Amino acid sequence: MLRPQLKRDPLGISANGGNELLTHHRWVVLLSCGQLACVGLFLAPSADPYALNRYHFLQIRGAVRGFQRTHGRLPTDLSDVCPSMRGDENCPFWAVGQPLVDAWQRPFLYELVDDEFQITSTGPDQRAHTADDISFRPSVERSLVRTDAGCYRLNFAKWRELPGSLLVLDTTERSLGSYQVRPSIPTYMGESWYPASKEALEVEWVAMHHSAILQLRRKGDSLVGDLLPGGGLASPGIGSPPKPEKVTAIRTACGI
Repeated sequence: MLRPQLKRDPLGISANGGNELLTHHRWVVLLSCGQLACVGLFLAPSADPYALNRYHFLQIRGAVRGFQRTHGRLPTDLSDVCPSMRGDENCPFWAVGQPLVDAWQRPFLYELVDDEFQITSTGPDQRAHTADDISFRPSVERSLVRTDAGCYRLNFAKWRELPGSLLVLDTTERSLGSYQVRPSIPTYMGESWYPASKEALEVEWVAMHHSAILQLRRKGDSLVGDLLPGGGLASPGIGSPPKPEKVTAIRTACGI
């Protein structure tokens, strides 16, 4: 089940200031690890091109990280991690037989910038250096994680599964591209958060057949947005998807 998408700048450094969300993939509760690196906590296919594109970014990031650990340097080109530029035994992180292209069937742009790498998708218009380009650079994500991490007070009118009202966004990486969240929820099997863009973030608690998603935008020192149900149907003993509602998260001192 696809959920509504907030329009926002992509996570990255698009020179033209793109305006689309780099959204998380819909998750299933499995740790997905390829030959080179683990690429996420709960990876699964999606029909949403922006979610699919984020998943592709995670796959490439995992391969780049694995190459760097093995060779002590960054790849100079994507052919270093995927020589045939399609999934095969020498490119195990990509679907077998599929070309290494973005969700709009265009090649990814990879370059080295200031001692780190940058990946760019040309987005739905399929043209480079336009407003809908979607880029990722590690230093940008790290900066956003540091900015957003901390403690927040939540107040839900309908959702009662969250223990207490304190939300803690940690800087500890749980899996590639996602970070630790507290509290955990007994009826859910995992939780994580990630910066979705320069203006927004997502928090997700995952059960077997559904998830609870906070889509939040920064507003001053607080976060505002929506609690939304994630895909699938509830199962007995697992819990029920939350009812949609507006949410405000007010930053507070941790430990209070």
